[in-house]
Amino acid sequence: MPSLTTSLVASLVLLLVVVSLLMWSDAVKRIYARRPLLEFEPRSLVPWGCVDLCLVFLVIAIVETCFASVLLKGYDLRNGLENWSDTQLAQTLLANSVATMVSLILILCLLRIRSKATAADCGFFPDKFFSDIVLGAKAFAMLSVPVYAIQALLTLKYEPVHPIMKLLEGDLAGRYLIAFGAAVVVAPLAEELVFRVILQAWFENVAHYLRGPQMVKHLPSPLQFLFVGRAGMPRVNTAPPMDDIRGTGMFSDQTEAVHNELIVNHTSHWPVVTSSAIFAGMHWGHGPAPIPLFFLALGLGYLYQRTHRVAPCIVTHLMLNGTTLLGIWLSGD
Repeated sequence: MPSLTTSLVASLVLLLVVVSLLMWSDAVKRIYARRPLLEFEPRSLVPWGCVDLCLVFLVIAIVETCFASVLLKGYDLRNGLENWSDTQLAQTLLANSVATMVSLILILCLLRIRSKATAADCGFFPDKFFSDIVLGAKAFAMLSVPVYAIQALLTLKYEPVHPIMKLLEGDLAGRYLIAFGAAVVVAPLAEELVFRVILQAWFENVAHYLRGPQMVKHLPSPLQFLFVGRAGMPRVNTAPPMDDIRGTGMFSDQTEAVHNELIVNHTSHWPVVTSSAIFAGMHWGHGPAPIPLFFLALGLGYLYQRTHRVAPCIVTHLMLNGTTLLGIWLSGD
């Protein structure tokens, strides 16, 4: 007879599947009716440029190299995971988590100092915090089932490989706490800020530029803005003149009142696909993980493209990682 825990988990999984199917059914209806799954919320062009992107990834590389050289001194990182001890795995995850958070702080400081990036530029809107939690939970319900289904099918042929999973197979005290910090706290924060906010948002700037000269003629030097961002340029109003967009149907009725905060409603798909491919590629070497993660990233990229808020993406990501971690813990018990 199944235990109470098993029955409860099975019921929750069944509920999640039903909710996901209903949401996908509604999505298909919306697509067929040529209606968006989520309303577009216009925003300003992000103020960072290609130079800032290079600096961001340089900061990440330098910080992680420094932490690895200090905290993991003497480790042969070229050995496969199967040859690592539980202690080595734990120390590696801790070092990586600390390095990632330090990198994140430095990156945000860099964007603030160089490009005068605001909280809104970085996707933070405190007044929408609770509604973003709800939106993120809905996105999790919709995306988690197909992501897990793809992962399950792939693991029938390919063995999943990840240092967190390897750590949880051992018996090191505190391993779940370390895994929780790395997978549920650090990874969603860092990856959504880097891949969705910083990278995808800049790709959207490029797409805005490629859309045509009339879209960027309000900028003093559009091409220079893409490369160096706001740093070192004359004062830039990143919204086009209202005469260029009035009557186009691209904005809601409230556009004119908050015109200086907005850009043209523009939804190119390649920024989402490109940033998703890079995100998935960064997980190369973790077995079949890049494939379901690419699908997940497409959903998160779409969510960010429509709202330009990072909180829903973080919530979806941490719920997915948290559910995975919970499933490993329950299966271990």
